[in-house]
Amino acid sequence: MRAIVNSFTVTGTAVLILTALVAAYLRRIPFAPLRAGLGPAFFPTVTVTMLGVLGVASLVTGIACSRRQTSVNDVEPVTPRSFVTVLLVILYAVGIRHAGFLIPTGAFLFVSMVALGVPVRRAVLITVLTSTAIYVVFGLMFRMRLF
Repeated sequence: MRAIVNSFTVTGTAVLILTALVAAYLRRIPFAPLRAGLGPAFFPTVTVTMLGVLGVASLVTGIACSRRQTSVNDVEPVTPRSFVTVLLVILYAVGIRHAGFLIPTGAFLFVSMVALGVPVRRAVLITVLTSTAIYVVFGLMFRMRLF
């Protein structure tokens, strides 16, 4: 029996649901006419469109791989890591809203790397270096509020 539920189809479905939610929210942002230049909704719309295309591509890839597979082990199955990653993305989105950018980004980066099998020492090093680089570039150089 071929399993249509694999990492590609789960990821594609999750991305398409996220795309639909963001697209529904985008309807609140005014879209300027082309003569007036790029309005505030232009880049979010481009990003959501690209996200939707990638979601469809992932879903199609998952379905195509499940039809081509000769055994159940040919396509990576859905693992607990897949669900942990989706849960982390949701918590990250909520965390940014309540705790700013820098702290949730560092936490998300560290926990996702450990969940994906990166050694803890390396995850700590990468998290500290990345968080420091983000703070220096955006917090100090561009003077953006990150907390």
